[in-house]
Amino acid sequence: MISRLEITQNNDVYNRYAWFEQRQYPTLSDKELSIANNLFEQWLLQIKQNETLYSKN
Repeated sequence: MISRLEITQNNDVYNRYAWFEQRQYPTLSDKELSIANNLFEQWLLQIKQNETLYSKN
């Protein structure tokens, strides 16, 4: 599983996300997990490039 701590430094936000992720992951198929991980990687790259998930345009 990919570490999600990189998406926020706010412990409350991270804890809510981690709780949801831990409940959701067991219900996903291998294909759905792959899609979710790919989306996360794309979001993380965009966050690192723009310092936000949203475009600076």
